[in-house]
Amino acid sequence: MYNSLIMPDKAELYSIFASYPSKEHVQKFCKIGHGATTCRYLARRGTDFRCVKAVVSLKESLDKKVQEGSLGPQGDNCPGTLGFIIDKQKLLLGHTTIHHEAGKVTEGKFEGIEIIYGLVGVGGFSMTEKETQVAITPEGITFTAAAHPNLGSETILFEEPQKYSVI
Repeated sequence: MYNSLIMPDKAELYSIFASYPSKEHVQKFCKIGHGATTCRYLARRGTDFRCVKAVVSLKESLDKKVQEGSLGPQGDNCPGTLGFIIDKQKLLLGHTTIHHEAGKVTEGKFEGIEIIYGLVGVGGFSMTEKETQVAITPEGITFTAAAHPNLGSETILFEEPQKYSVI
């Protein structure tokens, strides 16, 4: 675990967030190989696993197949990528956020993510938890509202946290 004196650099942050779910998580929570209790949001990319719960179009398709009874794995075993990011958000505190909305771009300081009454708040951006779509790239983590991608987005950059001086 990281302490307040040794914060991960950009490459380490990308590795931490992009490696979700870990092989241990896949065994313990996704329950791979356990029939119907296997998590329906687990996908394989080569030899690595990926959680597609935060990819709204895939989530909706998998949920529909479970309702129809046409999908073997039916589990919904954890809060997914969004929950993982919320659990690890301390690693991102103070990092730059980029907010895109209505053709305007603003920067800020990441102060946290919270979910209140089904709304996810990231910086100056909020969306319903159901519509929250997450993309993790080497540059950072981007949040969009899947049903309204043109309304804007919020990106937390993996670069060094902003430094503020006390006046």
